[in-house]
Amino acid sequence: MQGNESLLIFEVKIDRFIEDLIAFLRQSTGVRCRKISTPQTLMSFTIGDQDRILQLRFVVVGQGDGMPIGRLSWLDQKGVDHICCFVNEDFDCVLPSRKGGWRVQKKRPDEVCSIRLFNLKAA
Repeated sequence: MQGNESLLIFEVKIDRFIEDLIAFLRQSTGVRCRKISTPQTLMSFTIGDQDRILQLRFVVVGQGDGMPIGRLSWLDQKGVDHICCFVNEDFDCVLPSRKGGWRVQKKRPDEVCSIRLFNLKAA
């Protein structure tokens, strides 16, 4: 699978995944997300109040062990990217394995992003 094919795999399923993620964040943290467009991301949303503005980003980062890998992260006002998790084409959280591939985590992306958001807002 080459460059654009990895991107296309995520584009097929991204809308539903993001809808569910945004709904979970709204329910669990009370934040409201506003969709924005940036050239390096497949999907991007901003949340914030006057104290802190954060950007939730989904970036396709390439392939790992023959499968496309995406990254969910919060970008803060200073430009620091706070990674929530990496996801496979099924939007399962994945971690690099010792054998060089990727292994599925038990946590869901929405849970991980919500926890990361709570920690960033508390800091």
